[in-house]
Amino acid sequence: MKILLILALVFASSFAQDRPKIALVLSGGGARGGAHVGVLKVLEEKKIPIDIIVGASMGSFMGGLYASGKTPQEIEKMLVTSDWRKYIRTDFDRADTPMRVKEVEYSYQGRLGLGIDSKNTLVLPTGVLKRQPLLFKMMEETQHTQNIKDFDNFAIPFRALATNIANGEAVVLKSGSLGEAIYASSSIPGGLQPININGVDLVDGGVSDNIPIQLAKDMGADIVIAVDVSENFDEEIDINSYFVVLGQMVNILMRKNANKSIQKLTDKDILLTPDLKGFNGLDAHKYKEIVQRGYDIAKESYESKLKHLSLSDEEYELYKQKHRVAKKRVSPIIDAIEIQNPTYISDDSILQRISVKVGDRLDEKLLREKLMHIYNMTIFDSVEYKLKEIDGKTILVIITTPSWNNHADIRFSIGVQDDFEGQSSYSFKAGYTMFGLNQYGAQWKNDFEIGENQKAYTEFYQPLDSMQRYYLKPSILYEKTIEYFSYDSGTVELETGSVGASIGVGANIGTDYQLEIGIGSFKRIQLIFQQIVLLKHNINLDLCMLQF
Repeated sequence: MKILLILALVFASSFAQDRPKIALVLSGGGARGGAHVGVLKVLEEKKIPIDIIVGASMGSFMGGLYASGKTPQEIEKMLVTSDWRKYIRTDFDRADTPMRVKEVEYSYQGRLGLGIDSKNTLVLPTGVLKRQPLLFKMMEETQHTQNIKDFDNFAIPFRALATNIANGEAVVLKSGSLGEAIYASSSIPGGLQPININGVDLVDGGVSDNIPIQLAKDMGADIVIAVDVSENFDEEIDINSYFVVLGQMVNILMRKNANKSIQKLTDKDILLTPDLKGFNGLDAHKYKEIVQRGYDIAKESYESKLKHLSLSDEEYELYKQKHRVAKKRVSPIIDAIEIQNPTYISDDSILQRISVKVGDRLDEKLLREKLMHIYNMTIFDSVEYKLKEIDGKTILVIITTPSWNNHADIRFSIGVQDDFEGQSSYSFKAGYTMFGLNQYGAQWKNDFEIGENQKAYTEFYQPLDSMQRYYLKPSILYEKTIEYFSYDSGTVELETGSVGASIGVGANIGTDYQLEIGIGSFKRIQLIFQQIVLLKHNINLDLCMLQF
């Protein structure tokens, strides 16, 4: 039996040396990258071996999953059944944000996002879309690779290409967290927030090389199968939004460097370009059709371009034994927990919220849910985790980074109202909230409003425990409001003014309810102006009543 095994290994080794090394190079293209899955289906059906996979942007996502052991069918199911609206988000999950955040969002709808960082510098967000929801999705899909740090040890050796946002140079990711590498390679600049890996801020690999053919050749590929799903830019574009401009800019950049890379293909290399006319990079709801387009081009090209690469049943079985065995992973027992938290929230608060204890077997899905809940507190740029082994012990490390507006938040809102019956008004609101006045997360909030209604309000919000369940809230208010009441013969204008102070004690009940009691002292003034129009005699009569 041992002799047969040795002979099989020797045969497999000599077979691997005789056969040319084939690299699959997958381009970026947003949702159009789903076509890569269709190509992978045909390659497996036709027993075409792949020895190296290189990807940029969406190509790194599809290629990384396949290289690490997932089947094309598993990848397709994930693409088609996932609710991508949960992961590609412009804001935090409102259902999970604290009540105070909901109150502010209600008051400042359609706000301009400005903030002040810890250096008291005025800052803007680094991306329209949030990083953490999509990053955690990619970590979930690559959880089976948690123990594999060297991408050469995947079922198929893999490389993801990203771009250094500081200088535009290509960065090859070949080790570390596969989920983070895929996110880095896919983070469209201006759209998704960059990610820092090994001290470098990284964005979409398609910016530097959307079809990294040269990288595959540098890894020793004898034959390259390149799949190009890059989107062509529209020369007759209708400039009508920020997203249109951003998309056009990215498409121009990626299309031009893709064309440059394609020139590096030789006669023995193969280029597949699926027919994706009518599909764009945001068509995540059309993955089933997009996968089929990839399948169609690979099937159509088989006889003319791919057939000579197919193996016999026996040869392909040997290839699968060497390259397509997915390594299984067992969740570890946690021996220690480490918190790396430079924010003002206490480590104890984070530790209580993750619900993981020393001695527990780690449930990473549950941990990610808990970390997303912490992230949705809106005070963090990211709340992530990693596992490290020291002296045979597994340490869970929770790593937080402050939000871009971690010191203070500035909000504006403009409102216009018209009843189309002669009454109109406007309002301009401005809010300034200072965060992190102590480790419990105390805040100093200020609101101002001018226009027909006027308001000046300040409060100090002091949580009384690390979980922020209970709080104390003293406040001062000046407010003037005007309301109109119409009837058949005229209009009543009611002007109410208030000035005073209050102090409240309350409890946050989950993220949707607050219970608060308090006392206050206010002085109230009301002015009622009534105008009666007697149309028959063309007489106007103005009445004024002053109330205290």
